Amino acid sequence: MELAARRDASWKFSPNSRWGFFPAVSVGWRLAEENFFKSLTGDGQFVSDFKLRASYGQLGDDAIRYYDPRNNAGRDINGYNVDLDPFAYTAGYSYNSSIGIMSGNAVVAARDRGVPFDRISWLTATIIDVGLDFSLLGNKVTGTLDYFRRNRDGLIVPKNNIFVPSEIGYDLPQENLESDAVIGGEGSLTYNGSISGVNFSIGGNISFARRQYINEFNPRYGNALDEYRNARGDRWSNIFWGYQVVGQFQSQEEVNSYPVNIDGQGNKTMLPGDFIYKDVNGDGIINTRDERPLGYGLSTTPILSGGLNITVAYKGFDFAADFSAGSMQTFNRRFELRNAFQNTGNIARILYDDRWHRADALNPDSEWIPGKNPPIRFNDGGHSNINKNSDWWLTNTKYLRNRTMELGYTLPKALTTRVKLERLRLFVNTYNLFSIDNVDQFGIDAEITDENGLQYPQNKLVNFGINLSL
Repeated sequence: MELAARRDASWKFSPNSRWGFFPAVSVGWRLAEENFFKSLTGDGQFVSDFKLRASYGQLGDDAIRYYDPRNNAGRDINGYNVDLDPFAYTAGYSYNSSIGIMSGNAVVAARDRGVPFDRISWLTATIIDVGLDFSLLGNKVTGTLDYFRRNRDGLIVPKNNIFVPSEIGYDLPQENLESDAVIGGEGSLTYNGSISGVNFSIGGNISFARRQYINEFNPRYGNALDEYRNARGDRWSNIFWGYQVVGQFQSQEEVNSYPVNIDGQGNKTMLPGDFIYKDVNGDGIINTRDERPLGYGLSTTPILSGGLNITVAYKGFDFAADFSAGSMQTFNRRFELRNAFQNTGNIARILYDDRWHRADALNPDSEWIPGKNPPIRFNDGGHSNINKNSDWWLTNTKYLRNRTMELGYTLPKALTTRVKLERLRLFVNTYNLFSIDNVDQFGIDAEITDENGLQYPQNKLVNFGINLSL
């Protein structure tokens, strides 16, 4: 067992809220050393080692941010856009903040700082981890398994249960009122073996981590739809909403007789091959009320990730490969990957190939030839195929990427000593050689985030070399 604690102070907070106390404890129990466990496992012949462990700890964070609607800065992933001013807890004036005109003269003005943020203190992260370590078959098989949860208490928002007339020119101060959590688990497994002089190991790991909003202070909603769409409490964060494509028009007659208003214009812009969206609420028109959760949100970090590593050695040869994998992350095709001739530019081949089109491009009365993709239009970003996020354009990305790979050969020492060398090894290695994924069809890298697909892809490297030891 280990115990630890720390007491920290931050100059960002008012004197009454400046100090924080953050304890931690960890415990472990190596069952493999207990006699009763040895008797159950054949005195270690099958289970070589087995350890249970748990830890609990708190950490303080004074890197406080909050949302200020008057600031034009973009929000971060948590919805904030402003860093806490170092002296936000003090009342007073901000000098040299603007220019005013008094009696026809320009005067440097001062502005009241408003209500001081004197109710803010540490954002506290409480981390719990429960896990086990084990080895089997004389340490040939080793592994770990963990469950973890990080609760953050003290996310800051202003109170909304007190009415403040806009005439006074002040907003209520920020306070530590909300909380969220990251919940997940991870595991790893490795096998080391030898067959006919070939020594090898293969290991893998997998990790799941997802953020959930726990407590939302005094949520207010205009109606049931507003609550369904915008509620945060007890929900997973970073969810992608959009429309469900349930089919495509097969003929102009079907377009003319279709009872649901797809494009908001009585379907007068629709053609065979265009998308039919699901009218979820059955009101006969497609609008934001028909949006539903479709994906995991746009992020550079997959919710589910993993890795695989392999090593092989035989006489003078050695080989090593490392792979990474990811899933439960979303890529949303937009702009050049959705709209043909975006900004009067070119067209992505995936939009052009296998599309609905006229048999004769110069004859508007020729028959329609069916395809997978909808008919193309010239830079028409306002069409209902294009201006609505839907599961047609959304891909829940899955990939397995070869990060590194190396093949080497070490010459026998009997040869190297003849030329007065201690060791000579020839090798070839690669970085990012290939990726197996479900977005290659779009001509993009599985780990890019730019929705137009124009982000510069990762480099592929191949190196040849020699290691010499004199």
